[in-house]
Amino acid sequence: MHTHHVNDPSVIHHPQVLDKSKIIKGEMVEQIQREIAIMRHLSHPNIVNLKEVMSSKDKIYMVMELVTGGELFDRIAAEGPMKV
Repeated sequence: MHTHHVNDPSVIHHPQVLDKSKIIKGEMVEQIQREIAIMRHLSHPNIVNLKEVMSSKDKIYMVMELVTGGELFDRIAAEGPMKV
């Protein structure tokens, strides 16, 4: 896992790297564009914050807050629904 600082050195961020060829093959271009657009407008303490999106010829880099503790889906699968 690669982490780095964006703007605020006290907050660690995690780049999510997406392969453009897989996105195109999987016909997921619109889905990824929609996800990025939505995440850019969200600001909530319980939602991972998207800091920056960059791209190269072959990759899309989504720089997000680093969240530790594993996948939420795995926790729900193991422990059942969360109580509110």
